[in-house]
Amino acid sequence: MTTPAPLPEAPDAPGTPDAPEAAAPAEVPAAPPAPAANPFAAPDGQPGNEAPGNEAPGNGVPGQAPPYPGAVPYWPHSYPMPPAPRNGLGVSAMVLGIVGTVMALTYVLFWVAWLPALVGLVLGVVAMGQVRKGVATNRGTALAGVVLGVSGLLLSAAGGGFFAWQVHEARQEVKATENAARERIEAQEKQRQADLEKRRAEIEEQRKRTEAEQERKAAEERSRHLAFGQSYTTPDGLRFTVEKPGPFSPDEFAQGIAKGDKVVEVVITVTNTTGEQRTMQFNYLKLTDGVGGRAETVVDGSGRHQPLGRSVPAGQTMTGREAFAVPPGATDKVEVSFDYDLTNRRTIYWTGSL
Repeated sequence: MTTPAPLPEAPDAPGTPDAPEAAAPAEVPAAPPAPAANPFAAPDGQPGNEAPGNEAPGNGVPGQAPPYPGAVPYWPHSYPMPPAPRNGLGVSAMVLGIVGTVMALTYVLFWVAWLPALVGLVLGVVAMGQVRKGVATNRGTALAGVVLGVSGLLLSAAGGGFFAWQVHEARQEVKATENAARERIEAQEKQRQADLEKRRAEIEEQRKRTEAEQERKAAEERSRHLAFGQSYTTPDGLRFTVEKPGPFSPDEFAQGIAKGDKVVEVVITVTNTTGEQRTMQFNYLKLTDGVGGRAETVVDGSGRHQPLGRSVPAGQTMTGREAFAVPPGATDKVEVSFDYDLTNRRTIYWTGSL
């Protein structure tokens, strides 16, 4: 719209002479005309183009028409800026998931890897919820945090299970080693006890054998202590017998007789009871008086002295004769001994009174 042109003034009435006009009252200044509506002004309630950068095209003065005809009015619209996306949780979830997964793959830190993995999983789930609500835009990052969190938890659990299995195996190995050591010690103890019992048995058997041998020797020794007239048979089958010594009358050429001595004759017979010839290693006959004094052997020229030979034919009997001078007062008890085996110290004894 354009401003209407002012109306023309009325002409003066004809025939009226110019005469001075009466004093007219002072004129009141007219109010300025109201500005016409600006077609480029912003609607009510909307921000205008007064803001820097939003000036109307043309002369850049708000509310004025462009300087050239046919220009299109420009009404700028100012919209509120959308809030920035909250992608921090998704990034944190992915970082914690990576940390938890890497820690779970190490042999030293797997036992604490579940904590960042679990936190990353929770943050990833929360971030996925924000993505669904449109608050966040990093769905892939949040999903990666969830996946890595689950992976970290699984790897941590697997590491814990593997560590527990290794601990169990180590304990089993230690227990097996302890059991083996205990069994070995028990076996050694049993073997030691068995050896000890065996040694005790051997010692006991040796003691019994020794006692039996001593008893046998004692019995044999007792068996070789005889009275006059009794016989003793050796293990090889020779039987010896000594009768009670009788008086012996030496001739005038006898030697070994002191004054007052009593001369007696000792007769010994040896019989071979086997079917083979037997040989004596020694044949020494002597007489001892009752006080331990040895009687002297009497030798004369009568020819009645008859020493024993060493070999006895099978089934034959051999006789020996010896004369001894017994001191006076020693005739109550005398002992005649015969040594036939010096190697084994075997001697036969006959005792009695004269």
